[in-house]
Amino acid sequence: MGSLADNDNHITRPHQIVGILRRLADGRHIVNVSTPFGGNQIHTSAILDVNAERGYLLLDELNPPPSTYDGLTERRVGIFAQLGGVDVSFSTTVSRVGREDGTPWLLLALPEHLLYQQRREHFRAAASSADPIPVRLGLEGREGPMIQGELADISIGGLGVRMDSRVQIPEDFGHGTLIPYAAVDVPGQSRPLECKLEVRAVREDTDNRRRQIGLRFIDLDPRSERQVEKLVFAMDREQRRRGT
Repeated sequence: MGSLADNDNHITRPHQIVGILRRLADGRHIVNVSTPFGGNQIHTSAILDVNAERGYLLLDELNPPPSTYDGLTERRVGIFAQLGGVDVSFSTTVSRVGREDGTPWLLLALPEHLLYQQRREHFRAAASSADPIPVRLGLEGREGPMIQGELADISIGGLGVRMDSRVQIPEDFGHGTLIPYAAVDVPGQSRPLECKLEVRAVREDTDNRRRQIGLRFIDLDPRSERQVEKLVFAMDREQRRRGT
């Protein structure tokens, strides 16, 4: 089974789509908007609001402005953005165009799917199953219950965790799930690597009762980055020593 943390993912679950869009909105990330005018002209904008109950997202004015805003109603537009080094893209329909104090805004239908894609940028070291490195995932933070697993692979960008498929995980655990606390018991160090993670992929191997989860680091601080770099180096050196 290959590494999961850098897979390209088509996200189709509504709550995961909404979660990603809300992170774009909350962080005021710039989004690129492709409109059907003039050979798919590209504009910049920002997501102002995401309303899951009513099924829409609110987009700020476009820069540069299109030749006509009114002509966008019921037309398809493409949205492209980056979220923590991950490319996010989708297409959707403009439901309505309005203005507030003379400033245009666009009401878009929530997309039915989006592409959540990260390019492999970092060397990844595989962990040996002969010397398992415990990993704990805390969906409710440091003080809550922990999902227990072991390290499958790691890079400065993220890690893979493997576990018995009978270990209980929430039904909505999947692409985009945020894990506010995780701990990796780094060999030879008194303190674990503590970090925040985002789930990139989950694969179930029911025949062998195994599950593998690909995760991406969120806001890794300099001290933790050094821990990861040392661990990657040590694991790679051990692999070379064993000739694997």
